[in-house]
Amino acid sequence: MQSLLRDLLFDKKKNVLDSVVLIVQPIYNADGNEKWGAQERNRGAQNGPEQVGTRQNATNWNLNRDYIGADAPETKGSLAMLNLWNPDLFMDLHTTDGSLHGYALTYAPPLTPTAVNVVPYTAGTMLPVIRQRMRDREGFEIQDYGDFSRTNVPRGARGAGRGAPAAPAGAGGRGDSTGRGRGAGVPGGGGGGRGGPGLEQMIADSIPTTGWAFSTYESLARYGTNYYGLRNRIAILSEAFSHDPFARRIASTYDFVSEILSYTAEHKTEIMALGTKGDAKVIAWGKNPGSSPPLSLKSRMDTTRIEDVRVEVLVPLTDSSKREPGMGMRQRTGIIKMVRMPVMDSFTPTLTSTLPFGYAFDAKTAQALLPILKTHGLTVEKLDAAASVTAQAFGVDTVIDRGRSETSRMMKDVGGSWHDAATKIFAGGFVCRAGRPAIRTRGVLPVGAGE
Repeated sequence: MQSLLRDLLFDKKKNVLDSVVLIVQPIYNADGNEKWGAQERNRGAQNGPEQVGTRQNATNWNLNRDYIGADAPETKGSLAMLNLWNPDLFMDLHTTDGSLHGYALTYAPPLTPTAVNVVPYTAGTMLPVIRQRMRDREGFEIQDYGDFSRTNVPRGARGAGRGAPAAPAGAGGRGDSTGRGRGAGVPGGGGGGRGGPGLEQMIADSIPTTGWAFSTYESLARYGTNYYGLRNRIAILSEAFSHDPFARRIASTYDFVSEILSYTAEHKTEIMALGTKGDAKVIAWGKNPGSSPPLSLKSRMDTTRIEDVRVEVLVPLTDSSKREPGMGMRQRTGIIKMVRMPVMDSFTPTLTSTLPFGYAFDAKTAQALLPILKTHGLTVEKLDAAASVTAQAFGVDTVIDRGRSETSRMMKDVGGSWHDAATKIFAGGFVCRAGRPAIRTRGVLPVGAGE
């Protein structure tokens, strides 16, 4: 990103900076970046550089799991910027944590189906153009974010590939080993264990011929781009392929960001209108409870399309002097096979609700809620006098522990049901209205039975 900034700032010709305001946070995980150490120890599945930082921050949290809890100072700073500037587009740039596939870079729009005002445009209009331009102009093959998985094996929730258990698969893409794409496939990353073919080799050899899918990560709003989609703004995740050489990862990310900025400058009027119209819709829905479309509270990963997916043929390593970081006892061949399989990069709601007028809570509950609501930029009103309202209350009947969330918090599934109740809100109570510009959709707020 810093090299792109340098080129834009010193470019003597007109460029995208004449059309857009660009806000850049060069190093979000500053503490992790300072944990300088050997690549083999800090980023074992990554092909260089020799000295790198860590994915986790100083408290061993993954910052891209903290956008709802907002416990880390880095997250609070990011949200403060989003609240102040309200950008029309948010990009989150990463390198995969060992995911093995056949693309120089993978990407994702907001995955939560609750972001009804931005997902159709981002996933259906904008990103297909970016994908085509990356192929035609830059020589890079890119794809929706995913890992290979077996469709006939039951799975729990997936964790964005960056640290979640995931089966390895092929790698590769276009470009030379020094960076700029524009060429044939290069040798590079892979995986696989000892004593038999790795998963990626089984896919490339069609063993079996069916039963594979290329599937994305969770739709939860704790991830930055999922979260920002709930604010009626475009958000795009970028994941450079960790098994490509460092220079090539920089090149693919550089070109991806450049193409997005160019597209944004070309389509600035419609992109700005997308957010403005989305805000107006949410305000109208909040003023007329029940008028919104069904908004997802829970969802399942679904097949978006079936297409040929790039898989690189890997072979056992026979010369240890040619071992590449993160490859174990296998090596890349540069031979790409196209394997037809489902691409699961979208989510279908399994539980929905319409947007209510607002949310009410008493003064005691406010002690816990007000700080986090303020961090998210939500407007809360304190009642001067008591008010009688018709409301729903959520009764909890089950709590299931889902383990650590890669932050300070534990993940839990809370089950129960809503019931109607005539309720009196006493003076000193609080109301967070949905018909406010700062509130985008119900998915941002702590809703019973929701994700």
